Amino acid sequence: MLVSALSNALLVVALGVAPPSSEPRLVLVVVVDQLRLEEMHRLAPLLGPDGFGGLEARGTLLDARYNTVNTETGPGHATISTGAYANDHGVVANTMMFPEGRRYVVQDSSAPLWGVAEPKSGRSPRVLKVTTVGDQLKLASGGKSRVLSVTGKDRSALLTAGSAGDLALWWDGDLQRFVSSTFYAPQEPGWVRAFNDAHPPASLSAFTWEPHRPLAQFSAYTRADDAPGEGPRYGLGTSFPKVLSSPAVKPETVGQAVRITPKADSLVLEAAAAAARELGVCTDLAPDLMFVGLSGYDLIGHAYGPYSVERADSYVRLSQDLKAFLTDLEKRCPRDQMAIILTSDHGVSPLPEDAESLRIPSGRVRMNAVMQAVDAHLDATSGPNDWVALFSPPHLWLRPSLKGELGCEAIEAAARAARVPGVGRTVATCRLQTLANPVWLPFHHVVDEERSGHLLIEPKPHWLWDDGGTDTGGADHGTSFLTDQRVPLLIIAPPAYRIPQPWLDGPVDMRQLAPTLTTLLNVTPPSAAHQPSLLVKERRRK
Repeated sequence: MLVSALSNALLVVALGVAPPSSEPRLVLVVVVDQLRLEEMHRLAPLLGPDGFGGLEARGTLLDARYNTVNTETGPGHATISTGAYANDHGVVANTMMFPEGRRYVVQDSSAPLWGVAEPKSGRSPRVLKVTTVGDQLKLASGGKSRVLSVTGKDRSALLTAGSAGDLALWWDGDLQRFVSSTFYAPQEPGWVRAFNDAHPPASLSAFTWEPHRPLAQFSAYTRADDAPGEGPRYGLGTSFPKVLSSPAVKPETVGQAVRITPKADSLVLEAAAAAARELGVCTDLAPDLMFVGLSGYDLIGHAYGPYSVERADSYVRLSQDLKAFLTDLEKRCPRDQMAIILTSDHGVSPLPEDAESLRIPSGRVRMNAVMQAVDAHLDATSGPNDWVALFSPPHLWLRPSLKGELGCEAIEAAARAARVPGVGRTVATCRLQTLANPVWLPFHHVVDEERSGHLLIEPKPHWLWDDGGTDTGGADHGTSFLTDQRVPLLIIAPPAYRIPQPWLDGPVDMRQLAPTLTTLLNVTPPSAAHQPSLLVKERRRK
Protein backbone atom coordinates (compact mmCIF):
# COMPACT_ATOMS: atom_id res chain seq x y z
CA MET A 1 0.00 0.00 0.00
CA LEU A 2 2.82 2.37 0.89
CA VAL A 3 4.65 1.59 -2.35
CA SER A 4 1.48 2.20 -4.35
CA ALA A 5 0.79 5.53 -2.65
CA LEU A 6 4.40 6.63 -3.13
CA SER A 7 4.27 5.66 -6.81
CA ASN A 8 1.12 7.68 -7.36
CA ALA A 9 2.65 10.70 -5.62
CA LEU A 10 5.81 10.47 -7.73
CA LEU A 11 3.68 10.18 -10.88
CA VAL A 12 1.88 13.40 -10.04
CA VAL A 13 5.10 15.28 -9.29
CA ALA A 14 7.05 13.97 -12.28
CA LEU A 15 4.41 14.04 -14.98
CA GLY A 16 1.65 16.22 -13.62
CA VAL A 17 -0.71 13.29 -14.17
CA ALA A 18 -3.41 12.60 -11.63
CA PRO A 19 -3.81 9.15 -10.07
CA PRO A 20 -7.12 7.34 -10.56
CA SER A 21 -9.93 9.30 -8.95
CA SER A 22 -13.68 9.17 -8.54
CA GLU A 23 -13.83 12.62 -10.13
CA PRO A 24 -13.30 12.96 -13.89
CA ARG A 25 -10.30 14.83 -15.21
CA LEU A 26 -12.12 15.57 -18.46
CA VAL A 27 -15.80 16.28 -19.01
CA LEU A 28 -16.57 15.91 -22.71
CA VAL A 29 -19.85 17.24 -24.12
CA VAL A 30 -20.72 16.09 -27.64
CA VAL A 31 -23.58 18.07 -29.15
CA VAL A 32 -25.01 16.51 -32.31
CA ASP A 33 -26.92 19.39 -33.84
CA GLN A 34 -30.56 18.43 -34.59
CA LEU A 35 -30.33 14.88 -33.22
CA ARG A 36 -33.75 13.63 -32.12
CA LEU A 37 -34.32 11.14 -29.31
CA GLU A 38 -36.50 9.20 -31.72
CA GLU A 39 -33.47 8.53 -33.92
CA MET A 40 -31.50 7.05 -31.04
CA HIS A 41 -34.23 4.42 -30.73
CA ARG A 42 -35.49 4.04 -34.31
CA LEU A 43 -32.07 3.83 -35.99
CA ALA A 44 -30.39 1.76 -33.27
CA PRO A 45 -30.48 -1.46 -35.35
CA LEU A 46 -28.28 0.24 -37.96
CA LEU A 47 -25.53 0.62 -35.37
CA GLY A 48 -25.89 -2.49 -33.20
CA PRO A 49 -24.20 -2.68 -29.77
CA ASP A 50 -21.46 -0.26 -30.87
CA GLY A 51 -23.83 2.70 -31.29
CA PHE A 52 -22.19 6.10 -31.13
CA GLY A 53 -18.73 4.73 -30.58
CA GLY A 54 -19.99 2.35 -27.90
CA LEU A 55 -21.35 5.17 -25.76
CA GLU A 56 -24.92 3.87 -25.72
CA ALA A 57 -23.84 0.62 -24.09
CA ARG A 58 -21.84 2.49 -21.43
CA GLY A 59 -24.26 5.24 -20.46
CA THR A 60 -27.78 6.08 -19.41
CA LEU A 61 -30.07 7.59 -22.04
CA LEU A 62 -32.58 10.16 -20.78
CA ASP A 63 -35.57 11.80 -22.44
CA ALA A 64 -34.75 15.53 -22.37
CA ARG A 65 -36.79 18.56 -23.43
CA TYR A 66 -36.15 22.20 -24.29
CA ASN A 67 -39.29 23.76 -22.82
CA THR A 68 -39.02 26.77 -25.09
CA VAL A 69 -40.32 27.98 -28.43
CA ASN A 70 -36.95 29.15 -29.83
CA THR A 71 -35.55 25.67 -30.47
CA GLU A 72 -32.64 26.94 -32.54
CA THR A 73 -28.85 26.52 -32.54
CA GLY A 74 -27.90 29.72 -30.71
CA PRO A 75 -30.49 29.55 -27.93
CA GLY A 76 -29.99 25.79 -27.53
CA HIS A 77 -26.22 25.92 -27.11
CA ALA A 78 -26.60 28.85 -24.73
CA THR A 79 -28.94 26.72 -22.61
CA ILE A 80 -26.46 23.84 -22.61
CA SER A 81 -23.67 26.04 -21.28
CA THR A 82 -25.65 28.28 -18.90
CA GLY A 83 -28.44 26.09 -17.53
CA ALA A 84 -30.97 28.78 -18.43
CA TYR A 85 -33.40 29.70 -21.18
CA ALA A 86 -33.37 32.87 -23.26
CA ASN A 87 -35.33 34.86 -20.67
CA ASP A 88 -32.16 34.60 -18.56
CA HIS A 89 -29.22 34.04 -20.93
CA GLY A 90 -30.41 36.63 -23.45
CA VAL A 91 -29.92 34.65 -26.68
CA VAL A 92 -33.48 34.98 -27.95
CA ALA A 93 -32.78 34.06 -31.59
CA ASN A 94 -29.96 33.39 -34.06
CA THR A 95 -30.44 36.90 -35.46
CA MET A 96 -31.66 39.63 -33.11
CA MET A 97 -32.52 43.31 -32.84
CA PHE A 98 -30.27 45.45 -30.68
CA PRO A 99 -30.50 49.21 -30.04
CA GLU A 100 -28.04 49.74 -32.89
CA GLY A 101 -30.07 47.54 -35.25
CA ARG A 102 -30.25 44.02 -36.60
CA ARG A 103 -27.30 41.79 -35.77
CA TYR A 104 -26.27 38.16 -36.01
CA VAL A 105 -26.22 36.75 -32.49
CA VAL A 106 -22.44 36.38 -32.02
CA GLN A 107 -21.37 39.21 -34.31
CA ASP A 108 -18.86 41.53 -32.63
CA SER A 109 -16.81 44.00 -34.66
CA SER A 110 -14.39 44.44 -31.74
CA ALA A 111 -13.22 40.81 -32.06
CA PRO A 112 -12.23 40.23 -35.72
CA LEU A 113 -11.53 36.78 -37.08
CA TRP A 114 -7.89 35.79 -37.30
CA GLY A 115 -6.45 37.46 -40.36
CA VAL A 116 -9.74 39.01 -41.49
CA ALA A 117 -10.15 42.78 -41.33
CA GLU A 118 -13.86 42.94 -42.25
CA PRO A 119 -15.67 44.28 -39.12
CA LYS A 120 -18.83 42.27 -39.77
CA SER A 121 -16.81 39.07 -39.54
CA GLY A 122 -15.96 39.72 -35.88
CA ARG A 123 -17.27 37.14 -33.42
CA SER A 124 -17.49 36.76 -29.63
CA PRO A 125 -19.76 35.34 -26.88
CA ARG A 126 -20.48 38.80 -25.44
CA VAL A 127 -24.22 38.42 -26.17
CA LEU A 128 -24.51 36.09 -23.14
CA LYS A 129 -25.96 37.82 -20.08
CA VAL A 130 -24.94 35.11 -17.59
CA THR A 131 -21.97 32.89 -16.88
CA THR A 132 -21.33 29.48 -18.41
CA VAL A 133 -20.09 26.20 -16.97
CA GLY A 134 -16.69 26.96 -18.47
CA ASP A 135 -16.60 30.37 -16.82
CA GLN A 136 -17.32 28.81 -13.43
CA LEU A 137 -14.65 26.15 -13.95
CA LYS A 138 -12.01 28.72 -14.90
CA LEU A 139 -12.88 30.77 -11.82
CA ALA A 140 -12.68 27.79 -9.48
CA SER A 141 -9.38 26.53 -10.90
CA GLY A 142 -7.70 29.92 -11.04
CA GLY A 143 -7.52 29.59 -14.81
CA LYS A 144 -5.68 26.25 -14.68
CA SER A 145 -8.50 24.15 -16.15
CA ARG A 146 -8.79 24.09 -19.92
CA VAL A 147 -12.09 25.01 -21.54
CA LEU A 148 -12.40 24.56 -25.27
CA SER A 149 -15.07 24.15 -27.91
CA VAL A 150 -14.58 22.86 -31.46
CA THR A 151 -17.66 22.89 -33.66
CA GLY A 152 -19.05 23.31 -37.14
CA LYS A 153 -20.78 26.63 -36.37
CA ASP A 154 -19.50 29.85 -34.84
CA ARG A 155 -22.47 30.38 -32.54
CA SER A 156 -22.26 26.86 -31.12
CA ALA A 157 -18.52 27.22 -30.45
CA LEU A 158 -18.71 30.66 -28.88
CA LEU A 159 -21.80 30.15 -26.75
CA THR A 160 -20.39 26.97 -25.19
CA ALA A 161 -16.78 28.15 -24.75
CA GLY A 162 -18.11 31.26 -22.99
CA SER A 163 -16.14 34.33 -21.97
CA ALA A 164 -13.35 32.59 -20.06
CA GLY A 165 -12.74 29.73 -22.49
CA ASP A 166 -9.27 29.02 -23.86
CA LEU A 167 -10.45 28.36 -27.40
CA ALA A 168 -13.58 28.46 -29.54
CA LEU A 169 -12.80 27.00 -32.96
CA TRP A 170 -15.26 26.55 -35.81
CA TRP A 171 -15.47 25.81 -39.53
CA ASP A 172 -15.95 28.85 -41.75
CA GLY A 173 -17.50 27.74 -45.03
CA ASP A 174 -16.62 30.91 -46.90
CA LEU A 175 -12.97 30.90 -45.79
CA GLN A 176 -12.85 27.11 -46.17
CA ARG A 177 -10.93 26.58 -42.94
CA PHE A 178 -11.23 26.46 -39.15
CA VAL A 179 -11.14 29.89 -37.52
CA SER A 180 -11.64 31.79 -34.30
CA SER A 181 -11.46 35.42 -33.27
CA THR A 182 -9.14 37.74 -31.40
CA PHE A 183 -11.50 37.46 -28.44
CA TYR A 184 -9.58 34.30 -27.49
CA ALA A 185 -6.14 34.80 -29.06
CA PRO A 186 -4.50 37.64 -31.00
CA GLN A 187 -3.61 35.43 -33.96
CA GLU A 188 -3.98 31.96 -35.38
CA PRO A 189 -1.83 29.44 -33.47
CA GLY A 190 0.68 27.50 -35.51
CA TRP A 191 -1.07 24.19 -34.94
CA VAL A 192 -4.36 25.53 -36.30
CA ARG A 193 -2.56 26.86 -39.37
CA ALA A 194 -0.89 23.48 -39.86
CA PHE A 195 -4.21 21.68 -39.51
CA ASN A 196 -5.85 23.95 -42.09
CA ASP A 197 -2.89 23.56 -44.46
CA ALA A 198 -3.32 19.78 -44.21
CA HIS A 199 -6.96 20.13 -45.30
CA PRO A 200 -6.86 22.49 -48.31
CA PRO A 201 -9.91 23.27 -50.46
CA ALA A 202 -8.63 20.80 -53.05
CA SER A 203 -9.02 17.96 -50.56
CA LEU A 204 -12.60 19.04 -49.93
CA SER A 205 -13.40 19.01 -53.64
CA ALA A 206 -12.06 15.48 -53.86
CA PHE A 207 -14.76 14.20 -51.49
CA THR A 208 -17.70 12.26 -52.92
CA TRP A 209 -20.52 11.20 -50.65
CA GLU A 210 -21.57 7.67 -51.54
CA PRO A 211 -23.94 5.63 -49.35
CA HIS A 212 -21.99 3.79 -46.67
CA ARG A 213 -24.18 0.73 -47.23
CA PRO A 214 -26.44 -0.51 -50.02
CA LEU A 215 -29.58 1.62 -50.07
CA ALA A 216 -31.70 -1.49 -49.50
CA GLN A 217 -30.27 -1.75 -45.98
CA PHE A 218 -31.75 1.65 -45.15
CA SER A 219 -35.18 0.98 -46.62
CA ALA A 220 -36.75 -0.14 -43.34
CA TYR A 221 -35.78 3.17 -41.70
CA THR A 222 -36.15 5.74 -44.48
CA ARG A 223 -38.32 6.75 -47.37
CA ALA A 224 -37.04 6.58 -50.94
CA ASP A 225 -34.06 8.65 -52.01
CA ASP A 226 -34.78 11.88 -53.90
CA ALA A 227 -38.23 12.34 -52.36
CA PRO A 228 -40.50 15.38 -52.81
CA GLY A 229 -39.66 18.30 -50.55
CA GLU A 230 -35.93 17.74 -50.34
CA GLY A 231 -33.93 20.91 -50.83
CA PRO A 232 -30.89 20.89 -53.09
CA ARG A 233 -28.04 22.94 -51.68
CA TYR A 234 -24.91 24.29 -53.41
CA GLY A 235 -25.35 22.01 -56.42
CA LEU A 236 -25.22 18.75 -54.46
CA GLY A 237 -28.61 17.58 -55.68
CA THR A 238 -31.12 15.41 -53.86
CA SER A 239 -29.86 11.90 -54.61
CA PHE A 240 -26.64 9.91 -54.31
CA PRO A 241 -23.84 10.29 -55.13
CA LYS A 242 -23.04 13.85 -54.05
CA VAL A 243 -19.88 14.92 -55.82
CA LEU A 244 -18.14 18.05 -54.57
CA SER A 245 -16.02 18.22 -57.72
CA SER A 246 -19.17 18.34 -59.85
CA PRO A 247 -19.47 21.34 -62.20
CA ALA A 248 -22.71 22.13 -60.36
CA VAL A 249 -20.69 22.93 -57.22
CA LYS A 250 -18.88 26.24 -57.64
CA PRO A 251 -15.27 26.17 -56.36
CA GLU A 252 -15.90 29.19 -54.12
CA THR A 253 -18.80 27.39 -52.41
CA VAL A 254 -17.05 24.06 -51.74
CA GLY A 255 -16.46 25.09 -48.12
CA GLN A 256 -20.20 25.61 -47.70
CA ALA A 257 -21.21 22.52 -49.67
CA VAL A 258 -19.03 20.23 -47.56
CA ARG A 259 -21.05 21.31 -44.51
CA ILE A 260 -24.02 19.38 -45.93
CA THR A 261 -22.13 16.10 -45.97
CA PRO A 262 -20.74 13.75 -43.27
CA LYS A 263 -17.28 15.11 -44.14
CA ALA A 264 -18.15 18.22 -42.10
CA ASP A 265 -18.46 16.32 -38.84
CA SER A 266 -15.42 14.15 -39.51
CA LEU A 267 -13.39 17.36 -40.00
CA VAL A 268 -14.67 18.77 -36.70
CA LEU A 269 -13.74 15.58 -34.86
CA GLU A 270 -10.25 15.64 -36.41
CA ALA A 271 -9.83 19.27 -35.38
CA ALA A 272 -11.12 18.50 -31.88
CA ALA A 273 -8.59 15.69 -31.51
CA ALA A 274 -5.81 18.07 -32.57
CA ALA A 275 -7.05 20.74 -30.14
CA ALA A 276 -7.10 18.26 -27.26
CA ARG A 277 -3.49 17.31 -28.00
CA GLU A 278 -2.20 20.84 -28.50
CA LEU A 279 -3.93 22.33 -25.46
CA GLY A 280 -2.81 19.47 -23.23
CA VAL A 281 -6.26 18.28 -22.23
CA CYS A 282 -6.20 15.81 -19.35
CA THR A 283 -2.47 16.21 -18.58
CA ASP A 284 -2.53 17.69 -15.08
CA LEU A 285 -4.56 17.78 -11.88
CA ALA A 286 -7.01 20.50 -12.97
CA PRO A 287 -10.19 19.08 -14.57
CA ASP A 288 -10.89 20.13 -18.15
CA LEU A 289 -14.09 20.80 -20.08
CA MET A 290 -14.42 20.18 -23.80
CA PHE A 291 -17.36 20.76 -26.14
CA VAL A 292 -17.54 19.18 -29.58
CA GLY A 293 -20.35 20.42 -31.83
CA LEU A 294 -21.32 18.35 -34.88
CA SER A 295 -23.48 20.48 -37.16
CA GLY A 296 -23.18 18.58 -40.43
CA TYR A 297 -25.96 16.36 -39.14
CA ASP A 298 -28.17 19.44 -38.77
CA LEU A 299 -27.57 20.76 -42.27
CA ILE A 300 -28.17 17.32 -43.77
CA GLY A 301 -31.48 17.22 -41.89
CA HIS A 302 -32.39 20.68 -43.14
CA ALA A 303 -31.72 19.72 -46.77
CA TYR A 304 -33.17 16.21 -46.90
CA GLY A 305 -35.36 15.77 -43.82
CA PRO A 306 -35.09 13.48 -40.78
CA TYR A 307 -36.50 10.42 -42.61
CA SER A 308 -34.16 10.61 -45.59
CA VAL A 309 -31.56 8.10 -46.71
CA GLU A 310 -28.96 10.85 -46.35
CA ARG A 311 -29.85 11.31 -42.69
CA ALA A 312 -29.65 7.57 -41.91
CA ASP A 313 -26.35 7.23 -43.74
CA SER A 314 -24.87 10.21 -41.89
CA TYR A 315 -26.07 8.68 -38.60
CA VAL A 316 -24.00 5.55 -39.27
CA ARG A 317 -20.96 7.52 -40.40
CA LEU A 318 -21.17 9.83 -37.38
CA SER A 319 -21.10 6.87 -35.02
CA GLN A 320 -17.95 5.51 -36.65
CA ASP A 321 -16.19 8.88 -36.70
CA LEU A 322 -17.05 9.44 -33.06
CA LYS A 323 -15.59 6.05 -32.15
CA ALA A 324 -12.31 6.97 -33.83
CA PHE A 325 -12.23 10.31 -32.03
CA LEU A 326 -12.83 8.71 -28.62
CA THR A 327 -10.17 6.07 -29.28
CA ASP A 328 -7.65 8.83 -29.95
CA LEU A 329 -8.78 10.86 -26.93
CA GLU A 330 -8.44 7.87 -24.61
CA LYS A 331 -4.73 7.71 -25.41
CA ARG A 332 -4.35 10.86 -23.33
CA CYS A 333 -7.27 10.54 -20.98
CA PRO A 334 -8.14 7.02 -19.84
CA ARG A 335 -11.76 6.03 -20.08
CA ASP A 336 -12.20 5.80 -16.31
CA GLN A 337 -11.06 9.42 -15.95
CA MET A 338 -13.59 10.87 -18.37
CA ALA A 339 -17.26 11.78 -18.12
CA ILE A 340 -19.07 12.03 -21.45
CA ILE A 341 -22.35 13.68 -22.33
CA LEU A 342 -24.02 13.17 -25.72
CA THR A 343 -26.96 15.44 -26.49
CA SER A 344 -28.43 17.90 -28.99
CA ASP A 345 -29.39 21.55 -29.17
CA HIS A 346 -32.86 20.90 -30.65
CA GLY A 347 -34.83 18.42 -32.75
CA VAL A 348 -36.46 18.90 -36.15
CA SER A 349 -39.86 18.64 -37.79
CA PRO A 350 -40.33 16.34 -40.80
CA LEU A 351 -40.69 17.51 -44.36
CA PRO A 352 -44.27 18.73 -44.91
CA GLU A 353 -44.32 16.60 -48.05
CA ASP A 354 -43.65 13.47 -45.97
CA ALA A 355 -46.50 14.39 -43.64
CA GLU A 356 -48.86 15.26 -46.50
CA SER A 357 -48.21 11.88 -48.13
CA LEU A 358 -49.84 10.35 -45.03
CA ARG A 359 -52.73 12.86 -44.95
CA ILE A 360 -51.24 14.69 -41.96
CA PRO A 361 -52.08 18.40 -42.20
CA SER A 362 -48.89 20.28 -43.00
CA GLY A 363 -47.35 22.86 -45.28
CA ARG A 364 -44.98 25.80 -45.58
CA VAL A 365 -45.66 29.35 -44.40
CA ARG A 366 -44.06 32.23 -46.26
CA MET A 367 -42.42 34.51 -43.73
CA ASN A 368 -43.06 37.44 -46.07
CA ALA A 369 -46.80 36.73 -45.83
CA VAL A 370 -46.65 37.20 -42.05
CA MET A 371 -44.65 40.42 -42.29
CA GLN A 372 -46.94 41.81 -44.98
CA ALA A 373 -50.04 40.97 -42.93
CA VAL A 374 -48.67 42.77 -39.87
CA ASP A 375 -47.51 45.74 -41.92
CA ALA A 376 -50.83 46.03 -43.77
CA HIS A 377 -52.80 45.88 -40.53
CA LEU A 378 -50.72 48.60 -38.89
CA ASP A 379 -50.85 50.71 -42.04
CA ALA A 380 -54.63 50.56 -41.87
CA THR A 381 -54.95 51.20 -38.15
CA SER A 382 -52.00 53.43 -37.31
CA GLY A 383 -51.02 55.04 -40.59
CA PRO A 384 -48.67 54.09 -43.43
CA ASN A 385 -45.19 53.17 -42.31
CA ASP A 386 -42.48 50.59 -42.69
CA TRP A 387 -43.56 48.83 -39.51
CA VAL A 388 -41.68 45.52 -39.47
CA ALA A 389 -37.97 45.69 -38.64
CA LEU A 390 -37.11 41.97 -38.43
CA PHE A 391 -38.86 38.62 -38.34
CA SER A 392 -36.56 35.99 -36.84
CA PRO A 393 -39.05 33.36 -35.62
CA PRO A 394 -40.55 33.27 -33.13
CA HIS A 395 -39.74 36.98 -32.68
CA LEU A 396 -41.10 39.79 -34.83
CA TRP A 397 -39.68 43.22 -34.06
CA LEU A 398 -41.29 46.50 -35.02
CA ARG A 399 -39.01 49.35 -35.97
CA PRO A 400 -37.05 50.60 -32.92
CA SER A 401 -37.94 54.19 -33.77
CA LEU A 402 -41.59 53.33 -33.25
CA LYS A 403 -41.11 52.05 -29.73
CA GLY A 404 -43.71 53.64 -27.51
CA GLU A 405 -45.85 54.86 -30.42
CA LEU A 406 -48.05 51.77 -30.29
CA GLY A 407 -49.97 50.70 -27.21
CA CYS A 408 -50.23 47.08 -26.16
CA GLU A 409 -53.74 46.77 -27.60
CA ALA A 410 -52.49 47.83 -31.04
CA ILE A 411 -49.64 45.31 -30.89
CA GLU A 412 -52.04 42.61 -29.73
CA ALA A 413 -54.25 43.34 -32.74
CA ALA A 414 -51.19 43.08 -34.98
CA ALA A 415 -50.48 39.66 -33.47
CA ARG A 416 -53.97 38.52 -34.47
CA ALA A 417 -53.39 39.86 -37.97
CA ALA A 418 -50.27 37.68 -38.23
CA ARG A 419 -52.39 34.50 -38.26
CA VAL A 420 -52.12 33.81 -41.95
CA PRO A 421 -52.80 30.23 -43.14
CA GLY A 422 -50.37 27.85 -41.47
CA VAL A 423 -49.68 30.10 -38.46
CA GLY A 424 -50.78 28.73 -35.08
CA ARG A 425 -50.21 30.70 -31.90
CA THR A 426 -49.40 34.40 -31.90
CA VAL A 427 -49.10 36.71 -28.93
CA ALA A 428 -48.02 40.26 -28.17
CA THR A 429 -45.07 40.09 -25.79
CA CYS A 430 -46.63 42.84 -23.68
CA ARG A 431 -49.65 40.56 -23.04
CA LEU A 432 -47.76 37.36 -22.35
CA GLN A 433 -47.43 37.99 -18.62
CA THR A 434 -51.22 37.69 -18.31
CA LEU A 435 -51.20 34.17 -19.82
CA ALA A 436 -50.57 31.62 -17.11
CA ASN A 437 -51.72 28.47 -18.94
CA PRO A 438 -48.80 25.98 -19.15
CA VAL A 439 -49.14 25.95 -22.93
CA TRP A 440 -47.64 29.44 -22.93
CA LEU A 441 -44.64 28.56 -20.73
CA PRO A 442 -42.32 27.95 -23.74
CA PHE A 443 -43.15 31.50 -24.86
CA HIS A 444 -42.37 32.95 -21.42
CA HIS A 445 -38.96 31.29 -21.65
CA VAL A 446 -37.95 33.40 -24.68
CA VAL A 447 -38.93 36.81 -23.33
CA ASP A 448 -36.02 39.04 -22.44
CA GLU A 449 -37.16 42.52 -21.42
CA GLU A 450 -34.51 44.25 -23.53
CA ARG A 451 -34.23 41.94 -26.53
CA SER A 452 -37.48 40.14 -27.33
CA GLY A 453 -39.62 40.94 -30.34
CA HIS A 454 -42.90 42.80 -29.98
CA LEU A 455 -44.75 39.72 -31.30
CA LEU A 456 -44.14 35.99 -30.84
CA ILE A 457 -45.35 33.82 -33.72
CA GLU A 458 -45.37 30.05 -34.13
CA PRO A 459 -46.58 27.92 -37.06
CA LYS A 460 -49.03 25.06 -36.66
CA PRO A 461 -47.65 21.55 -36.03
CA HIS A 462 -45.87 20.18 -39.12
CA TRP A 463 -45.93 23.59 -40.82
CA LEU A 464 -42.52 25.07 -41.56
CA TRP A 465 -41.30 28.59 -42.20
CA ASP A 466 -40.29 29.42 -45.77
CA ASP A 467 -38.06 32.48 -46.07
CA GLY A 468 -38.45 32.66 -49.84
CA GLY A 469 -34.70 32.33 -50.34
CA THR A 470 -32.73 30.20 -52.75
CA ASP A 471 -32.65 27.21 -50.37
CA THR A 472 -36.09 25.92 -51.24
CA GLY A 473 -37.59 22.82 -49.65
CA GLY A 474 -36.08 20.93 -46.76
CA ALA A 475 -36.96 20.61 -43.08
CA ASP A 476 -36.80 23.03 -40.16
CA HIS A 477 -37.20 23.50 -36.41
CA GLY A 478 -37.89 26.37 -34.03
CA THR A 479 -41.23 25.56 -32.40
CA SER A 480 -42.48 24.42 -29.00
CA PHE A 481 -43.70 21.09 -30.38
CA LEU A 482 -42.03 17.85 -29.29
CA THR A 483 -40.60 17.28 -32.76
CA ASP A 484 -38.29 20.22 -32.00
CA GLN A 485 -38.12 20.10 -28.19
CA ARG A 486 -37.31 16.45 -27.51
CA VAL A 487 -33.66 15.39 -27.60
CA PRO A 488 -31.47 12.61 -26.19
CA LEU A 489 -29.32 13.14 -23.12
CA LEU A 490 -26.82 10.30 -22.76
CA ILE A 491 -24.70 10.40 -19.60
CA ILE A 492 -21.55 8.38 -18.99
CA ALA A 493 -20.17 9.19 -15.54
CA PRO A 494 -17.71 7.53 -13.14
CA PRO A 495 -19.16 4.89 -10.76
CA ALA A 496 -19.22 7.36 -7.86
CA TYR A 497 -22.11 9.21 -9.53
CA ARG A 498 -25.69 8.04 -9.91
CA ILE A 499 -28.85 9.36 -11.51
CA PRO A 500 -31.76 9.45 -9.01
CA GLN A 501 -34.88 7.54 -10.02
CA PRO A 502 -37.12 10.56 -10.74
CA TRP A 503 -34.80 11.64 -13.57
CA LEU A 504 -34.62 8.11 -14.95
CA ASP A 505 -38.39 8.17 -15.35
CA GLY A 506 -38.15 11.49 -17.24
CA PRO A 507 -38.63 13.70 -19.04
CA VAL A 508 -35.89 16.02 -17.82
CA ASP A 509 -35.39 19.71 -18.49
CA MET A 510 -32.34 20.61 -20.59
CA ARG A 511 -31.56 23.38 -18.11
CA GLN A 512 -30.45 20.56 -15.80
CA LEU A 513 -27.45 19.73 -17.98
CA ALA A 514 -25.28 22.66 -16.87
CA PRO A 515 -25.72 21.88 -13.13
CA THR A 516 -24.94 18.25 -13.98
CA LEU A 517 -21.67 19.29 -15.61
CA THR A 518 -20.73 21.38 -12.59
CA THR A 519 -21.48 18.43 -10.32
CA LEU A 520 -18.95 16.41 -12.30
CA LEU A 521 -16.45 19.28 -12.19
CA ASN A 522 -17.13 20.02 -8.51
CA VAL A 523 -17.75 23.74 -9.06
CA THR A 524 -20.63 26.17 -8.50
CA PRO A 525 -23.30 26.18 -11.26
CA PRO A 526 -23.56 29.18 -13.59
CA SER A 527 -25.26 32.33 -12.32
CA ALA A 528 -28.69 31.58 -13.81
CA ALA A 529 -28.65 27.77 -13.45
CA HIS A 530 -31.36 27.16 -10.87
CA GLN A 531 -32.42 23.62 -11.84
CA PRO A 532 -31.21 20.52 -9.95
CA SER A 533 -28.36 18.38 -11.20
CA LEU A 534 -29.16 15.01 -12.79
CA LEU A 535 -26.29 13.40 -10.88
CA VAL A 536 -25.63 12.76 -7.22
CA LYS A 537 -22.18 11.88 -6.01
CA GLU A 538 -22.14 9.11 -3.45
CA ARG A 539 -20.30 10.05 -0.27
CA ARG A 540 -17.57 7.72 0.87
CA ARG A 541 -18.21 6.08 4.20
CA LYS A 542 -15.39 6.43 6.70
